[in-house]
Amino acid sequence: MPAEIGWFPVMKTVENLLKESESPALQGVAIYQGTKGTAKSFPCVEIIWDNEAGISMHNGGGDTGVWIDTMVNRAEGKDDSEAYAKLYEIQQAILAALDGFPRRLLTNYGIAAKADVKQIMSDGAEFTTTFGSRAFLTVSRK
Repeated sequence: MPAEIGWFPVMKTVENLLKESESPALQGVAIYQGTKGTAKSFPCVEIIWDNEAGISMHNGGGDTGVWIDTMVNRAEGKDDSEAYAKLYEIQQAILAALDGFPRRLLTNYGIAAKADVKQIMSDGAEFTTTFGSRAFLTVSRK
């Protein structure tokens, strides 16, 4: 499989699309590959490689999965709906930016691909000071 169509270029393309977005919801949001653990600044979007499957050594096909984690601060002592609204705005801006993903991959790498967000999951309010979600992006190369 040619290296230029694997998971790292997929992650980099997602990162670039989000950083280049003119959506007000993404302005001031820290966007990066990987995770910063406890050193995060909020709101943030972390782009993490999940998996590759069905890789063809002959035609460059296969699927790549990427997680797009979004986190916002919960306002202590306030109604959580404000944090949920911010999380939702960022999620919608991410989905809008990803609309350009197939075109960007074709332009930059000459690869025809289909991109789908198969699911967005809540973090279940697992962390008491933040709300988060994980979007599962699947990129299918032909």
